Amino acid sequence: MREKFSLLRSSEAALALRKGTMDRRYPMRVPSSWLLVGVLLGLCAPMCRAGGMSDYLTTAGQLKYTLEFQDVQGGVAGFTGTARIIEPSGEWRVVRFHNTPLDTPLRQGKLTEAQVAALATHLAAQDFLALPRQLGGEAPVNPRQLTIRFGDKATTMGWRPLADLTEAVPPPKDPHTAEWARFVVLVLVIDYWTKGEKPDGKEHHK
Repeated sequence: MREKFSLLRSSEAALALRKGTMDRRYPMRVPSSWLLVGVLLGLCAPMCRAGGMSDYLTTAGQLKYTLEFQDVQGGVAGFTGTARIIEPSGEWRVVRFHNTPLDTPLRQGKLTEAQVAALATHLAAQDFLALPRQLGGEAPVNPRQLTIRFGDKATTMGWRPLADLTEAVPPPKDPHTAEWARFVVLVLVIDYWTKGEKPDGKEHHK
């Protein structure tokens, strides 16, 4: 009964996020692995929007393009931070970023074939290729920026420096609230699969 209640609350939270009506009942916090799984299942249950799996996954079971996620902060030296790069084969690495991804991996691993297919499903379910190029309105000075790039397509979300994703919300009256929520889902998915360790501290995805 407790498990059913937990899944119900996760599904309700996912539905609220999709509708852009997240309120105090569902504050954005760093999700535990099980809560994240429940939310993602709720978000991906509906049929994909315009995007199809063939836009993201090849017939050989690989990603159609390299997927890159940049988490950077603007400053006097340009943009610095980290980049998570997932190759079509599922091999991934996390590297430092200084105006461009650097070479030496901070950590690395490889997704299973099933995980690659699941990642493509998430991209299709959130219709990544249809997201606008920019989210978050006009960027402030020295912005915090998140960018997801897949082939020639890239979407960047920006907000004030040092803000945490779990506390960030779209600007008031932003016409792209739903797109913001779809982007955040993909950020959580990519971040989860490139952590390199399980909640119990043991390495995985390697």
